[in-house]
Amino acid sequence: MKSFLISILFFLLPFFANALYETLGRELSCEYLGQGDSLGINKYQIRLNVYKDCESFFHPEQSFNVYLGDNLFFVGLTFYHGLPLDSVTYVENPDFFCTTTSSSLCIKKYSYSTIIEFPIANQRYFIGFQSCCRDDFINVIAGGNGNGSGSTHFIEISEYAQQIGNSFPVFSGLLITTVCQGEEFSVSSEATDMDGHQLVYKLCSPLLRTIGNTSFSPVPLPPYDSIIYLSPYSYDYPLGQNAQFSIDPNTGIMTGTPDIVGRFLVGVCVEEYENGQLLSTVFKDFPINVVECTPQVTADISNSDDFNNDTYIFNLCNQTQLTLQNQSTDTNYINNLFWVFDINNQLDTFYEWNPTINFPTNGTYTGQLFINPTEECSDTANIIVNVNELLQANFEISYDTCIGGEVSFTNQSISEGGAITDWFWDFGDSTTSDAEHPLHQYQQSGSQTASLIITNEYFCKDTVIQNFDWLPAPPIIVVAPNTFAGCSPLSVFFENRSTPVDSTYEVVWDFGNGDVSTAISPSYIYEDIGVFDISVSITSPIGCEIDTTFLGWIKVTPAPRADFYWLENEVTDAHPEVHFIDQSTEALTWQWSTNQQVFSYEQNPSYALQDTGYQSITLTIFDQYECTDSLTKIIDVVPVATYFLP
Repeated sequence: MKSFLISILFFLLPFFANALYETLGRELSCEYLGQGDSLGINKYQIRLNVYKDCESFFHPEQSFNVYLGDNLFFVGLTFYHGLPLDSVTYVENPDFFCTTTSSSLCIKKYSYSTIIEFPIANQRYFIGFQSCCRDDFINVIAGGNGNGSGSTHFIEISEYAQQIGNSFPVFSGLLITTVCQGEEFSVSSEATDMDGHQLVYKLCSPLLRTIGNTSFSPVPLPPYDSIIYLSPYSYDYPLGQNAQFSIDPNTGIMTGTPDIVGRFLVGVCVEEYENGQLLSTVFKDFPINVVECTPQVTADISNSDDFNNDTYIFNLCNQTQLTLQNQSTDTNYINNLFWVFDINNQLDTFYEWNPTINFPTNGTYTGQLFINPTEECSDTANIIVNVNELLQANFEISYDTCIGGEVSFTNQSISEGGAITDWFWDFGDSTTSDAEHPLHQYQQSGSQTASLIITNEYFCKDTVIQNFDWLPAPPIIVVAPNTFAGCSPLSVFFENRSTPVDSTYEVVWDFGNGDVSTAISPSYIYEDIGVFDISVSITSPIGCEIDTTFLGWIKVTPAPRADFYWLENEVTDAHPEVHFIDQSTEALTWQWSTNQQVFSYEQNPSYALQDTGYQSITLTIFDQYECTDSLTKIIDVVPVATYFLP
């Protein structure tokens, strides 16, 4: 006997708020039973398996129909009420070995069947089935759950399959699968083929019910719309982008590591090939239920410094004793435990819940915690202990005590455990360094505080702080006067930019005329005319001295003096033009004005006065250093009366 079987799983939503109609899945199959009662007739068995929650009621009736080519061949069988119930069996839940899950299902399988005879034809037979609903808890498809999305399942028996009596692939077992969040799983969607044809597995999209089709309406011919997944889900990423879900095309084994709890919809197609020719495609869709799983026994330690590659890592810094904090669970399932450590190639065993272990010296030691080692539900924790008996930060400071150059910091730290990998220097002036042996230039003299933090490869740290006095003389004297030349009296501010210098230093200035100052940055007024040398000496608190003379640095010139006269003996309104002659000294530029109105910038201008009476004339002069002087004189413009007598 040859058989043809397609298994399809889909889910139903509740139809009423107070009644449970939830269907967990269905399988529609068509098995070839051989020749019928008449010649040229094939006999097939149509079987429906319904998977339901143990507490749920029946779903309303559904129907299927058969097409020959594009024409309806058979309509009217109604499942549930129209087909006899062959059997009711319980489906076993997956066995999560030594694991407690957050949820479980009680499932019953209801099996129905009927036999139909088809004449062998030169056209295909198409058996179609549609249902209204999917599982209410599938929340990764459009609409928020399965309600209203429905499903379509069909079987196509080609002309060639009728003639050769081909056995189609048969899916094995039930694929309502529960897996654990965060744990790799392997689920089989394997099918078998009695003729030994090549089978190729791939993920494919579940199909929607035709819009507007009712429970008793004929199922239309394909094509059918695919289920619409909500982002980021899709038929090729049904458990999400990060689940690493895939199917082996040769074996049908599905693997993945789901990271999200929920119920997800998966579709699998199996293509049957003979000598490279596609003979048939069978399809099923089914849920994968991802739940939280808690191991009954977990070996766990709370006080480790790191956890890497399933290993607890402890770093003992400047000590050789370790007390382990055991937080293994669940204590209700822990019957016995012990610890084993390899110390100098000798295995030491400890039976306490929180043992204290003394290590003889520096080095790396390995150990293990065994929970229920002789029982089926057991676990093991791997341990590495890095012992650093001596880690000591230290450094040396060196610098020229009399020349204010860079300070050299030389690392002299030691680590008898892991190698030192990091150095962090703080120089106490808001600057830092990660060099092993840094150089640093201080800008301010005085008492300095420097610190060093070292870290070794096992993240052990140690800190050292040193205070020292940095009181050298400046390596060079730097002075910035606010001016170098000007007329008497000349005020000069001498800004001392030498470093280091502060109030603890002795500073002596000689202004080149016998006057001195001990201010760090003095101001001085030159009254005398001449060119002056500036001398500066700086002595540090520990007696280091530097001095410098700046030759011919300050030039003081005489102040300008304004003076002038005019050529005219008398100025009248009839002859108002006046010729002015400059007699100023040290003048570089001139400005002439009358009654506060400027009338010329020439040295010897001419100007026609505009009014009679006393007129004020002011001359303002400037020298090359912007020193200035002014002089005002009065000119009497005489009015002249003229009479004309005929």
